[in-house]
Amino acid sequence: LIIQVRDELESKVGKRFTIYEAVSFKTQVVAGLNYFIKIKIEVDIYIHVRLFRPLSQADAAPELVKYQLNKSKDDEIVIF
Repeated sequence: LIIQVRDELESKVGKRFTIYEAVSFKTQVVAGLNYFIKIKIEVDIYIHVRLFRPLSQADAAPELVKYQLNKSKDDEIVIF
């Protein structure tokens, strides 16, 4: 999922990520699925993203809804 939103996320944040790997995630069922994902973007820098995919379009590309910068390895993923 995160590969599909990398370019958009880098554009919104205003920088290219040297690392881009999912570390952990949570899901929330709504009128689709919200994915809350912790992504490592530099050695000790993380970002939390919220992606959405409608239930009726399971193979649709995920939508980048929100993101939170300046997260650490120990920051818990919360619903936002």
